[in-house]
Amino acid sequence: MDMEFIASTSLFKGIRRSDLEKMFSCLCIQEKKYKKGEIIYHQGSIIKDIGLILSGRVQSVNVDIMGNNNILLLMHPGEIFSLAYATLRNKPMMVDIIAIEDCCILHLDMEKIFRICELPCQCHIQIMKNLLEISAEKNIGLSQKITETSAKTIRGRILTYFTREISEQGTHELIIPLNRQQMADYLNVERSALSKELGRMKKEGMIDYHRNIFRIK
Repeated sequence: MDMEFIASTSLFKGIRRSDLEKMFSCLCIQEKKYKKGEIIYHQGSIIKDIGLILSGRVQSVNVDIMGNNNILLLMHPGEIFSLAYATLRNKPMMVDIIAIEDCCILHLDMEKIFRICELPCQCHIQIMKNLLEISAEKNIGLSQKITETSAKTIRGRILTYFTREISEQGTHELIIPLNRQQMADYLNVERSALSKELGRMKKEGMIDYHRNIFRIK
């Protein structure tokens, strides 16, 4: 277990490495590995723990009754998932959490996190503050997703998505962490329609791309 990396995550921000190791003795923590394509949490299940990504990437996907996928969030190492469901505990998952790469996940029981130690424990208070900040960031991420899929045209959705990526990556040469199908699912459009629109934008000189590397002119 990479304790140095764990200590650097938003979940354990402000907690010293020595204190973190002590916390692990009273928190119910499990480290599990998942293969690419494996479902970590199933839609409809009731869960009690959150997942901290140690390596690999996972995505949150809503699947409708016709089998259509809608990618809600793409999450990277250091991020957590299923916070809302683990906190409420009686709400069934409305999404699948899927490993899109081989990944390693640290599972933490929310009941153990919220149960304050008999002795005064500043670490528990700090981790709950961190969870509140992370929850706010998740809400912002979902708001961005709504913005990116609210444009009436496919081009509008692509441009809104690229605008955010430019802001986050700090460059007009973007490495998009999604393949075409995943990008189409994320923007809630058909893959063929997305590919056609990207082709038109390239022909018009707006963008250039090769696989998942895009240059915005």
